[in-house]
This record gives sequence, C-alpha cells and structure tokens, in this order.
Amino acid sequence: YRKYLGKVRQATYRTIKEMKSNNEWVPKFGKYKDDYQIDHIIPCRQGFNLGIDPSLLGRRNNIQFITGEENRKKWHIYQSNEVIKSIIGDDNGVQ
Repeated sequence: YRKYLGKVRQATYRTIKEMKSNNEWVPKFGKYKDDYQIDHIIPCRQGFNLGIDPSLLGRRNNIQFITGEENRKKWHIYQSNEVIKSIIGDDNGVQ
C-alpha cells in the first residue's frame, strides 16, 4: 500500500504542478483544520482495494481542495461505483 500511495502522490503533485503552470487556482496547503488540503474524491485506500491504477487517482477530476476539517470527516467514506465510473470512466485502469 505504501508504494501505491507514493505513486498516487506523484501523480497528484504532477497534476498540481500542471494546474499552477496553467494559472489555475491552487490554494496554499496546510495541516490544520482551517487550512486547505488536497482531497482525493475516490480515496487512495479504496483505489488500492479495487486495483485502480494509481495515476488515475492523481488526475484533476479526482482531486479537490477542501479544509482539513472537511477532509478528516470523510477519511473513511468510500465512493459508490457510480461515482467511480463518473470520475475515471470506462478506462478505469482496474488491474
């Protein structure tokens, strides 16, 4: 799981870097409840359990910026199959 998470993080930071180079809004991140954090809509643990290619979890359509407090509330909430399909489509990378 640690290797998988590392690959998700690499993909996520590539996306953030691309967003910044395209002059898209990217907040300053922090670790406190009122600071912005990167949230993966399909959680990393769920992606790992389903065998979804980690690069898909780091794409723009699977990340959002929410406060630390909001992020902590949803750490253990998995997404439905419909949400997963709406985010990653038919090319789901399931291994």
